[in-house]
Amino acid sequence: MSSSEDFQRQLRMAFRTEAQEHVQSLTNNLVILETTSGDEQRKLVEQCFRSMHNIKGSAHAVEFVAVESLCHPMEDIMAAVKSGNMQITPDVLDLLLEGVALVARLLVQEDSSNCEQEVADTQAKLYEFTQTKIKQDDGDESEMASPVAETAAMSEPVEAAAPPPYVPPPSAPPSTPPPPPAKAPPVPGAPALAPPVAPQKQTGAAVKTPSDKQEAPVATQEVLKISTEKLDHFMQSAEEMLALKGMARQSSIRTSELLGRIEFYSKGWSKSTPEINQARMLLDRLHAAATNPHEELLLRKITNVLNAHGELLNSVETEIRELSRFNLEHWQSAATYVDLFLDETKSLLMMPCSTLFEGFPLMVRQLSRQLGKEVDITVSGGDIEMDKRILGYLKDPLVHIIRNSIDHGIEAPKDRTAAGKPVRGTISLSVVQVDRIVEIRITDDGRGIDSAKVKATAMKQGIISEEEAKTMSDRDAWRLIFKSSLSTSSIITEISGRGIGLAIVEEKLQQIGGNVDVESQPGAGTTFIFRVPLTIATFRGVLVEAGGKIFVVPTSSTDRVVRIETDSIKPVEGADTVLLDGHVMPVCALENVLQLPISSKARHDDGLMTVVVLRSGSEKVGFVVDEVLGEQEVLVKNLGPVFSGIGSVTGVTVLGSGDVAPIINVNDLIEAQRSRKIRAVPRSGMSRKEQAELHGGGFQEKDTPGSGKGIKVLVVDDMVTARMLMRNIFETAGFQVKTANDGIEALTFLRADQFDAVVTDIEMPRMNGIELCKAIRADAGLNHLPVVLVTNMTSREDRERGVTAGANAYFVKSSFDSANLLQVVASLVV
Repeated sequence: MSSSEDFQRQLRMAFRTEAQEHVQSLTNNLVILETTSGDEQRKLVEQCFRSMHNIKGSAHAVEFVAVESLCHPMEDIMAAVKSGNMQITPDVLDLLLEGVALVARLLVQEDSSNCEQEVADTQAKLYEFTQTKIKQDDGDESEMASPVAETAAMSEPVEAAAPPPYVPPPSAPPSTPPPPPAKAPPVPGAPALAPPVAPQKQTGAAVKTPSDKQEAPVATQEVLKISTEKLDHFMQSAEEMLALKGMARQSSIRTSELLGRIEFYSKGWSKSTPEINQARMLLDRLHAAATNPHEELLLRKITNVLNAHGELLNSVETEIRELSRFNLEHWQSAATYVDLFLDETKSLLMMPCSTLFEGFPLMVRQLSRQLGKEVDITVSGGDIEMDKRILGYLKDPLVHIIRNSIDHGIEAPKDRTAAGKPVRGTISLSVVQVDRIVEIRITDDGRGIDSAKVKATAMKQGIISEEEAKTMSDRDAWRLIFKSSLSTSSIITEISGRGIGLAIVEEKLQQIGGNVDVESQPGAGTTFIFRVPLTIATFRGVLVEAGGKIFVVPTSSTDRVVRIETDSIKPVEGADTVLLDGHVMPVCALENVLQLPISSKARHDDGLMTVVVLRSGSEKVGFVVDEVLGEQEVLVKNLGPVFSGIGSVTGVTVLGSGDVAPIINVNDLIEAQRSRKIRAVPRSGMSRKEQAELHGGGFQEKDTPGSGKGIKVLVVDDMVTARMLMRNIFETAGFQVKTANDGIEALTFLRADQFDAVVTDIEMPRMNGIELCKAIRADAGLNHLPVVLVTNMTSREDRERGVTAGANAYFVKSSFDSANLLQVVASLVV
C-alpha cells in the first residue's frame, strides 16, 4: 500500500469516528424537535443544520460520495426549515431520520456497495419530498430553490416543475456520462438559504471544509486510540492481581497466627524458668557424681539441649516477629498499590450511561408511531459512569423493558383521554448510584400490571395452582411475569407476546450479579428496577461456611447477618419461619438448599444460630450458615459452558488460600427455597436423622448404598451416557440395576425377569417411553410396576402425556435432584 493510500485510509477512519458522533447528536436532536417550539426549536434546527453541513463537507473531503449525496438533500430540507419555508412535521422528521439512519449504516460498513440502490432511492425520495413540500407551501412556482437544484439549473436547462435529478451511487464508473449534477459538488457561488453563521466547535479531529476556514484554532489534547478488545484484555490482567493481594493477605495472617503460637509457647517456657533452673542444678549434681562415661556424656547433652532450647526459642520468636511485621507491611503495600492500579485501570473502561441511552428516544418515537401511540421518554442520571461491559449487558434488557412499556403499558390516546390522562404517555429512565451499586428505574405512566390477569394466565399454564393464586399477594403475582413462557398478551407480534423476554431480562442481569424487581399501581403505571454492580468481574462478597464448604454471597444481595434463637423458629404453611422486624421471614439451612452434607456446626451450645439474610427484589429469606468469615473483594471466574447449568451458582473465585469458592446466585437460591419449601433448619438437641425425618427427607446415613437394598430397577434410555449416569446413581444408593436401550428391549426384560420399578426416557427409537408406559399398563402381569419418566422434555403437554399414559412420576434431566429421584423410586416400591 502506497503512503497516499495509507493516508487516505487513515483519513477515512478519522472521518467515520467523527461523523458517528455527529450522526448520534443529529438523531437525538431530530427526535426532540417535534416536542419543542420557539427559541429552543430554532436552536435545535441550527444544530441539526450544522451537523449535516459538517458531515457533508467532511465526506466530500475524504471522497465518501454515498454519504455526501445523502447529506445534500437533507441539508436542503433543514435549510428550508431554518428559513421558514418548510414546517417541522412528523413526515419531515420521518424522512430525515430515515436518511440519517442510512448514513449511520454506511459509516460502519467497510463496503457500501450493497447499499447503492438504497442510497439512490432514499436520495430521490428526499429530493422529491423537498420539491413537493416547497410547491405545497409556496404554490406551483417555488420561490426557493436548494443549492443542489440551482447547481443543476446552471449546468443544464431543466423545466421549472421537474424535480432535481438525484445523485447515482458511486460504484463502478457508469457506461454513459451521468447528468451534470451527478456528483453535486459544493459550489462556492451557490446562494445560501440563511445568513452564514460561524460553525460550532466540534469534538474530534475534524476534516476542514471551505466553510470551516474562519473557525478559530482550538487547542486539542493528544488522544491515543486503543481497541476495546485490548482494553478488555488489559483489564482482565489487572483484575488477576487481586489474587496476589489475597495471597499476600493470607500469608500475613498465617505468619501472625504462627507468631501467636510461638509467643504462647515462649510465655509458658518463661513461666517454667524456676523449674528449669532446678533441673539444671540437679543435672549438674548428677553429672558431678557420675562414674560411667556414657552417663556423664548423656547428662552433658541434656544440659546443653536445655540451654540451647531457650536461646533458639528467643531467636525464632524474634525472627518470626520480624517476618510477621514484614508480611503485614508487604500485604498493606500490595493492597494499596493493587487497589490503586485496579481503580485506575477500571476508569479506562468507565463510560457515562448516556452513551447507552442515546438511541432510546428514536426507538421510542418509531415504536410509538408504529403502534399509533404518543410517547415521550425522559432520562436523568446519564452522567453516572459505569463499566462499559456492564453497559453492554444492560442494552438488551433496557430495550425490552422500554418496548414492553410502550406495547403493554402505555394506553392508546383515546384510552388515556377517557382515563383523564394526558394524550402523550411518558417513560422515565433514571439512574442512581449507591456506593458500588447502580439502580436503574424504568417507569411508565400506563395502565399498570393486572395481577388478576397474571394469576389467571399462570394457572392456565400450570405455573401455580388455584389455591396458591388465592393466597398470593399482588407483589408475588408481579414476580410471575419473569417466568418463561408467561405472557398476558392476547396475540404474538414481533414486539411482544412470546412470554420469554422478561425471563431473559432477569437472566441477563443475573449474569453480571444484578437483579430486577417490579412495582406497579393499577391505572397509574409500572416501574422496573435494575440493580447492577458498578463494574464487572470484581465485586464485594461475604464469605460464609456451610456444610464444611466456603461460599461467596454478593454483598449487594446481603441484607444483614443476625443471630437468632433456635426456639424462635416456627413452622408456617410447611416452611420454617422467624419473626424479623415485625415481619415473618422464611428461614432454612444453606447446606440443605445446596444439598450438602448436614453439618452440626450450625448448632451452638448457646442456642443461637447464624443467619445470613439475603434479598431478591423485595423478598427476603434467611439462610442458616456455620460461620460468617468476613467480606472482601473477589474476582469472578465464569463456570464455562460445561458447568453453566449448575443451579444456585453463578461463578467461582480463588481465595487467598488457593481454595476455590463458589459464588452464590441469590435469585436462584431463593427460588429453590421457595419452590421446594425446605424446612431442614438444624435445631439444638436434634440428631441429623431426626431433623431430616421431621422436615421431609433429604438425609442419608453414611451407608447410603444400603438405602436401596433389595430394590431392582430397570433403566431404559437410548443414550449410553444417560444409562451410565442413571446406573451409577442407583447402584451407589444400593439398588440393583439393569439397563435397556429402548422400549422394545425393556418389555423383553420385564417379561423375562422380576423388577420393582422402571425408570425410562421418553424419546427413544422403536418404542418411546410413553408407548412403553402404555404397554406396561396394558399388561396384566406388569401393570403394578411403578414407572418414572426422566426426560429432557419440559413442556406442560409432555407432562400431561406422561400422566395420561400412566406414569407415576416425571423428572426433567436438566434440573432433577438425584436424592429426590432415589427417594421417589423407593417410596413407590414400598
